[in-house]
Amino acid sequence: MSLTIDKSMEGQVIYAIGRENAKPRVGENPLYQVEIVTVAKTKAVVKFLSTGQTKKLSTNGCGDHSFNYSFYRNVQDFQAAHFRVKIVDTLLYQHESVSSEVMVKIGELLGLDMDVSHLIKGPKGE
Repeated sequence: MSLTIDKSMEGQVIYAIGRENAKPRVGENPLYQVEIVTVAKTKAVVKFLSTGQTKKLSTNGCGDHSFNYSFYRNVQDFQAAHFRVKIVDTLLYQHESVSSEVMVKIGELLGLDMDVSHLIKGPKGE
């Protein structure tokens, strides 16, 4: 769900989080605000707004010596990507059962067709 930078994004402020060697050795992995300075066909220059430092990266966030970043348009996109695995694991391996109402609501929020009326055989209302 991370973003690939393109020419139309020059001047925009987006978010980046470090991967591989770009992650801090200790502590939390911060979500950086970065400005996209320039974009070529496969390379981009981004400016980290917290430090003013600029880095040359590929448009998909790869840098030299595995100093790689994932890009997100906004914090909500990052949250969705970051917590997706935790949400799925919670639903699959929960310690307490999740009610059927909650499961149906999650399906509806995900845009799933939850209609099963075509599967019900027998008189209506049972």
